[in-house]
Amino acid sequence: MERTGRHFVRLLCVIGFVVVNFSEQASGQIIGLSLTPEYQLSNDIRVNEADGTVRTRLAEIEEAIKGKHWDEVVAGIREVVTKSGDDLVNVTARLKGVPPRYIPVREYCQLLLTQLPQEGLEKYRQVVDPNCRLWLEKGLQLEDQSLLRRICDAELASNYADTALWYLGEWSLQAGLPDQAEFFWRQLLPVDRQSGELFTWRSVATCRYSAAAVRARLILAAILAGRLSQARQELVEFSTVHSSERGRMAGREANFAATLTGLLADAEHWPQWPGRESWTTFAQNGRRLPQIEKEFDIIGLVWRAKLPPLPRVIITQWSEVPSPRLLVEDQRPLSFFPVIATNAVFVAGFDRIYGFNLQDGQPLWGLKVPEVFSVSSDDREQLIPVNTMGAKRTTITVDREELFARLGSPVTIQPALLSDAIRQKNVLVALDLEQEGKLLWSRDPPGEGWSFEGAPLVVEDNVYAVLRRADVPSHIYLVCLDRETGDRRWLRFICAADTPGRSMLYEMTHLLPTVAQDTVFLTTNAGAVAAVSRETGAVRWITCYPRIQRGDLSVWEPFRFREPNPAVYCNGELYVAPTDTTSVLGIDAFTGAILWNTGSDGEKIEYLLGVLNDYLIAAGDRLYWIALHGPQAGRIVARWPIGAEYLGHGRGIVAGGSVYWPTRDAIYVIDGQTAQPKRVVQLSPWQVEGGNLAYSEGYLVVASSREIAVFRTAPISAYAVESDTSARRSK
Repeated sequence: MERTGRHFVRLLCVIGFVVVNFSEQASGQIIGLSLTPEYQLSNDIRVNEADGTVRTRLAEIEEAIKGKHWDEVVAGIREVVTKSGDDLVNVTARLKGVPPRYIPVREYCQLLLTQLPQEGLEKYRQVVDPNCRLWLEKGLQLEDQSLLRRICDAELASNYADTALWYLGEWSLQAGLPDQAEFFWRQLLPVDRQSGELFTWRSVATCRYSAAAVRARLILAAILAGRLSQARQELVEFSTVHSSERGRMAGREANFAATLTGLLADAEHWPQWPGRESWTTFAQNGRRLPQIEKEFDIIGLVWRAKLPPLPRVIITQWSEVPSPRLLVEDQRPLSFFPVIATNAVFVAGFDRIYGFNLQDGQPLWGLKVPEVFSVSSDDREQLIPVNTMGAKRTTITVDREELFARLGSPVTIQPALLSDAIRQKNVLVALDLEQEGKLLWSRDPPGEGWSFEGAPLVVEDNVYAVLRRADVPSHIYLVCLDRETGDRRWLRFICAADTPGRSMLYEMTHLLPTVAQDTVFLTTNAGAVAAVSRETGAVRWITCYPRIQRGDLSVWEPFRFREPNPAVYCNGELYVAPTDTTSVLGIDAFTGAILWNTGSDGEKIEYLLGVLNDYLIAAGDRLYWIALHGPQAGRIVARWPIGAEYLGHGRGIVAGGSVYWPTRDAIYVIDGQTAQPKRVVQLSPWQVEGGNLAYSEGYLVVASSREIAVFRTAPISAYAVESDTSARRSK
């Protein structure tokens, strides 16, 4: 259960700490504690775990299954689901050396039921099938998805779950939601149940649809979602196994492999989806996996604009001089992650939004200055109080002519052990870009001590954001708001864990959600990665990983500055690089199982840029290629450059088959296959500093520590022809 430990905190305050009163003359000075920069992190991650009584009851149910006492099994499962269905149970508890992985009691019981032998399954279905049949018939008659979802969510072991999933997938595809269709259809495929642990991916107990028909639709969904490389790979295997299989597809009886092959060939020539190459949120889209189809060349600088410097960070709690790299992070941080949408570039400061015309850099809507919105701040310096640690970062999301951002103080963790800490405030805002940035709504956090993290993600009519409650330990939540009103639809506690500031320093954090298929994923940077239902907020799984044992805040630890670091979703897998471990991890998005772990080899990785040729492209001091599958999965198989110098300066992008990697004075274009440079674009002729990159067709935005610079681009082939023609004319 969620526990705060307030009484323990009060006891510590009384017996354990010496309070030192600082002068009030310095701006933002606080009452502080005598601290050292060394810190330790605990692997005690708190989740909404079922208590001992529930765990004992589950063990009794499993014994009843072994004894084939089906009446006892059915009654026991219905009882425990009714009383404690949302509580979490650790499915790896019996496996030595495996980090905890939690799923809800309700889901645990569903999985037990779907694995029953036929005799037990029939006993259960006698109880639930009458209601499920009525829900299915009424749902199909009225095309009511909620009734079919009820069957899939609550009665996966029923005799009607496969039909409900099939039609939910069909309806999702008709509505233009291929990712959601894939989520439903995937549950129709059987899973390997021979593993040593309870397999935690949902799969119906029986399915009346052939494996070929289901897999064909999964490939169809990948094609319609624009994931053509994934579709090609899956179609090769499909054609080998199901070459002669036939069934209904595209409204007629057809050979699955031939129909998909033709559709895939046609898809190569389909026009790009509107906005596909816009850059509307951090890492371009909700999957945090940029999709830039073609490599491009940088032609020339179009415009540039200065951005106001952000407040400095001052630490008075220890006397050690920060390392040179830490000083650079404080004095010239790469804080800005711009977006490109509606023919404009938007950048967030801590308490204001700036907007520029994409073509010429002029302020939007005829304004004299680029500031399009701001929230009141009594003192900008108070946005970062003395003794604040963490990375200064700003993000924005634009969707359907509306802009969403977190504004106000970037401090999300306030010192819970200080009685007179300066209260930090932030707010979530939604602006109407069609009405020149008019405020649609703003929402404060739920109460004192709560803070919004980074910019939310917007999917259809839902706004997904991350909340934190400063306590001992720090508590992390996911919230879903109504897009139109900002009203709360659901709020879900994820986990609680200690942080490097030990509840005695202010901390800046910047968590961002990832959305794919029917799920919201969250890298908490607190020892856990979570997946929850987009629709209800119900936890699907929470996976823990080993945190670092100890660290030092006075030295440069690259992994601590990875934020924003949302999970990257690709083809059913998540790739995460948390700030409380040196590792990068691969996780099965459907079960939460850890697939691979780089270990300490990932220590200097700061950014996960994308996937190329079955490699995860990561960056930091240099570029890294991490193998995703096969015997080398999780190993760094290539680096560039080879040397000791720290060159990386900002977040790069993947376009076509190449990586665009910024350094302080150049952008290197690196071949994604060979890991070798193809060309170098020097920034010094324009006196531009490297930084975070964002791309929209025809334009590349570089956000450095003090300005944004926008370059004109052209496809490689077109630019080569143009250059060649110009050369001939000059002769």
